[in-house]
Amino acid sequence: MCDLAQLRQELEYSKSGTLSKYLANLITSGFVSKHYSWSLKTGKLSKKSLYRLSDNYLRFYIKYIATNLPQIAKNAFQDFSITNLPGWPAMLGFQIESLILKNRKLLLATLGIAPSEVVADDPYIQRATTSHQGLYASIVLKMVFLVMSIYGWISWHRGGGCSNLPRQRIFSMCHHRFS
Repeated sequence: MCDLAQLRQELEYSKSGTLSKYLANLITSGFVSKHYSWSLKTGKLSKKSLYRLSDNYLRFYIKYIATNLPQIAKNAFQDFSITNLPGWPAMLGFQIESLILKNRKLLLATLGIAPSEVVADDPYIQRATTSHQGLYASIVLKMVFLVMSIYGWISWHRGGGCSNLPRQRIFSMCHHRFS
């Protein structure tokens, strides 16, 4: 996730409004999502927004396929396990985060939380200052009487594939635990 200024700097783009138009098109097409920063105390949205590559395949393509096209053309990955790719656990984390963000309605229903109880639900970013450390949480729900941070997890075992251990608990909750 990054803000418009960070994107502009990374892409070496001048302030012209063109990048904002491109981002609007990418948001409309579903490749990028826009998330507003919000106050943990009040739940109110700020004017600052963050952009996130939300298409799972596109993220995978940019990270692994595009950067390895010459090796792929030579069949260098033919007998290569995907779990050996550099940064694979982080990539899996991004994919799970994306699933959680795209399935908020189902997540709330599964947890037995009425949408009317939610004051704010989005990724939460707290910038580091002199008084506190920086913080990022995949999704934080601020509800009328509770603040909950949700982290989905899975275990990856070499050669054994993906398993969801322990099966009895799908989400880890901070500040409150659901069974």
